[in-house]
Amino acid sequence: MTRWHIFAASWLLSLSAHGAGPAVVAKADRQLWQEPINSIDGFDKASRATLLVYIVTLNDMQKLSDTDMKAAFKIKTVNHASVTKWFNKELALTILNYQNAAKSCTETDWTCIGTINSTTDMINKTASWQAKIPATLSAWHDNIDHFSRAY
Repeated sequence: MTRWHIFAASWLLSLSAHGAGPAVVAKADRQLWQEPINSIDGFDKASRATLLVYIVTLNDMQKLSDTDMKAAFKIKTVNHASVTKWFNKELALTILNYQNAAKSCTETDWTCIGTINSTTDMINKTASWQAKIPATLSAWHDNIDHFSRAY
């Protein structure tokens, strides 16, 4: 997959869902992002911001107990090997997508967290990153956070 991972998913999943499926459908409101995305730099910035929120969500989900995971995903048992494999794949893909979108980073851009060398590095850098999200984007952040958790 490419850096379009989260945005493409949000676009597709924001369409009406019909038929059987999950009780909660991941929906993102693209209108809440207040900057244009019709250029490479604009799209990359929006991608970086969304990917950073997704990394925080993945990190939070990794910390769930078996009981919480069963309740959250409405499952009877937790296959730890499968969960670990999925998390590692998602983390690696998200880091790759962030690195691709970060090629146009500048020092003053709040979506730029520096060079990422590992999963641990990415998680550590996103821990304090959320405080940098502009207050004007709080509705966007809440929406993308809910989207990431449902996704």
